[in-house]
Amino acid sequence: LMFQNNLLMGAASAGGAGLVSVENSALYVPANSEYLSYTEQAGTSTNKQYISFWMYFAGSGGTNFIFSCDDGSNTNRFQMYFPGTGITFLDVKAGSVQCYLISNQPLRDIGWYHVELLIDTTQAVAFNRNILKVNNVRRTTFDTETNYGLNNTFGPLGSAGNTFKWGRSATGGDYFPGYLAESVRIDGDPAGISTGEYDETGLYWTPKSSTDIKALTFGTNGFYLDNTTNAQTDASGEGNNFTNNNSVVTSTHTPTNISGLINPLAIFGRNSTPITSNGNLSWTSDGGNRTSAGTTLGVTTGKYSVELVVTATSGTIGCELGVLAENSNESGGTYTGNQCVYDYTGAKVVDGTYTGGWAASYALGDTIRVELDVDGSTVEFFKNGASQGSLPLASGHAWFFGGRAHAGTDKVTMESQTHTLSTGFAYLNTTNIAANTTRTASDTNKYFQTVLY
Repeated sequence: LMFQNNLLMGAASAGGAGLVSVENSALYVPANSEYLSYTEQAGTSTNKQYISFWMYFAGSGGTNFIFSCDDGSNTNRFQMYFPGTGITFLDVKAGSVQCYLISNQPLRDIGWYHVELLIDTTQAVAFNRNILKVNNVRRTTFDTETNYGLNNTFGPLGSAGNTFKWGRSATGGDYFPGYLAESVRIDGDPAGISTGEYDETGLYWTPKSSTDIKALTFGTNGFYLDNTTNAQTDASGEGNNFTNNNSVVTSTHTPTNISGLINPLAIFGRNSTPITSNGNLSWTSDGGNRTSAGTTLGVTTGKYSVELVVTATSGTIGCELGVLAENSNESGGTYTGNQCVYDYTGAKVVDGTYTGGWAASYALGDTIRVELDVDGSTVEFFKNGASQGSLPLASGHAWFFGGRAHAGTDKVTMESQTHTLSTGFAYLNTTNIAANTTRTASDTNKYFQTVLY
């Protein structure tokens, strides 16, 4: 099961033993050529290794390198990448492939995945020398499967002077788009090691506590990137800090506190999906059409706030920002269904009705804060911290933050909250949604079961 918002809420409500909170992740933005790098020392082990991480993919096609250890060429490389379908692992030594796994089980859902790689080339059975797991489920079928030979030794991994990189390939380019959290490497025997665990219900795969992870024996090149203070500092006690290249930053979007990001799959108008970037914090139109976009998290109760900024435009600004109901649609400049949006001209659009002169106009760089009160059936808009007024909200809907970017011009970005929220409002994330959700069933897991009719 993917560790997404409904699973998180189910686990949290179940009162599971020791459900941990991961405070930060690391956000990798390909447009900035961001990655972390570490210079290898002579390793503890030449044929045993454990590597794990939590991944939230925020890209599309391409190679998308998660990590690579190499000598700067393609002759010696130990790497994992995600082409938007299945996880791929490759180890090349002196130009010869030692291990090559292309999983044919795609990861299509939007959410956090826990990936584990366990290598022990001393195992008698070839299939057990290289184990790839996602959310504790072993990948057993591959489009390509080349297992390590008995007692094979690593090429670049553990060879002094080579470089281990998070978020970039061996020779540059192919950067990773998205978030990585709780990245761990054990330079040694992987037997019995896992950095995830089930909660007390046995249903939800969650991160282990940092205390448990820090108690592991890491080995010479081992590390634990917990992202507590920054993206690059090793928390294992080994002192294997990384170099932060082009400013990989931390984010509060984590496997245990999922933020409402822009949904690259949602269509709110014109049958066109938004083009997302910057960890799905930004969206632009598809180039030929106005493109509406909404967040991955919708809400039916509570008070939530998001700030939106038009951060780029190739011409005159033209957009509407606010909230969209699940039935909202737009075509030819006309909305249908339910929505409350604030137009750049100062107009408002409520449930398809356009009214000019409602509020002040806004321009490139202005911050529009949207405060949604679902229970009070209102949404209030702020321009650079100053209230522009409230609009009525139709009842009986799930509401998503977002709006519309005009054809080929606007780039809209969800910003970190820069202004003080009004009393009672909270950021849009699963922790706050769970806090605002009243549960009455004695077995709260009932709220998260799938029912087929």
